[in-house]
Amino acid sequence: MGTGQGSPIFSIAHNKPKNLPLRFKNLKSEETGVGTRPQYELYFNDRKVSTAGRDFLTITSMPNILSREYGVFHHRLFVLAGLHGAGTRAIENLLESQDMMAKIFARANKLSAWQAIIEVETSSANPGRPTKEGDWSVSEISGIDFDKANQVGIKLGARLLSKVGCAVFVATL
Repeated sequence: MGTGQGSPIFSIAHNKPKNLPLRFKNLKSEETGVGTRPQYELYFNDRKVSTAGRDFLTITSMPNILSREYGVFHHRLFVLAGLHGAGTRAIENLLESQDMMAKIFARANKLSAWQAIIEVETSSANPGRPTKEGDWSVSEISGIDFDKANQVGIKLGARLLSKVGCAVFVATL
């Protein structure tokens, strides 16, 4: 949803870099091959988050700016992603945990668009498996004109589909 100098679709819509509360910076590494993983710097509300020995699950929720029915049906995009393996595997735990989802939605209840970051705890015996969710925070996505972003999203989507020649399906909630 946003790396480096802003979220691409929102930056195009606003003619200037627009950062979301949660963003990643890819770090170049000489390590390659099986067993290596990309290294990232993670920022939340412009503060660098220490990722050393830690994993995270991120959630982005916003109006579905990629839909031609934007503004009619009020569909939403939900993007869930893990920083690494345990964070990605924690998506299943989160979706099954009514308690954690209720807490997040209660905090984000009045926000039209938001991002959340959840620390994923692991055990030293099996660092790739999440054991439980740790600290978490929700932040509003503000300063974005979603109507403009919808116009850009539809144009970019149409160009992409005409070049690729395939259908893209986006799950909306």
